[in-house]
Amino acid sequence: SPYSTEKKTTEVKQEVNISNQKSAAEIAIERQRAQAEIAAAMAAPSIETIVPLNVDLNNYTHIALVSLFNSDRKRTYESWEENWLVNSPLSVINPFVYDKKRAKKNYRFLKEIKNPNWLYLYTDYNKINPIDFKRDLLLRDSKNKIVYRVEAINVDISTLLSPLVNF
Repeated sequence: SPYSTEKKTTEVKQEVNISNQKSAAEIAIERQRAQAEIAAAMAAPSIETIVPLNVDLNNYTHIALVSLFNSDRKRTYESWEENWLVNSPLSVINPFVYDKKRAKKNYRFLKEIKNPNWLYLYTDYNKINPIDFKRDLLLRDSKNKIVYRVEAINVDISTLLSPLVNF
C-alpha cells in the first residue's frame, strides 16, 4: 500500500578531522597578532585644534545634536546621548526625542531652532584608508559662529568630547 506504516531508518556516518581544527587559544593568539599588526600599521593618533574653545560653557544650558556620523542615525544619536555626553553638565538634546516626527523627515532640524542657551554639535567620520580614520568635531552657537573645532586621526570620541564634558 502507498501508506505504509513501516519505519525506515538511515544511518549517517560523520567523520571529523580534528587535526585541521584550531583551538580557542590558537585563534585568540592569531587575533592578538593581527590586532598588533594593525596597530603597528596605523598612523599615530593626532589632534589638530582649528578653533580653540574660548567661550565659557557655563553660559550655556544645552547641547543640541545636529549632525552625527553613522548610517543608523537614530541609534547613533541615542549612543552619543547615553554614552559619550552623559556626564556633561550640559543637557543633551536628541532630535529623535525632542520631536520624533520632525527628526524622521529631517534629522538636522535642530540647527533651525536658534536658542542663545544652546550649543550645536556637528561631527563627521571618514576612513582615510582601511586602517586609519579621521574624526571632525564642530561646535556652533545660536548665531552659527564656530566656538570649537577639532580634527583628529585615530583618536577616540571621548578624547574629542572631553572639553565639553569635563569643564
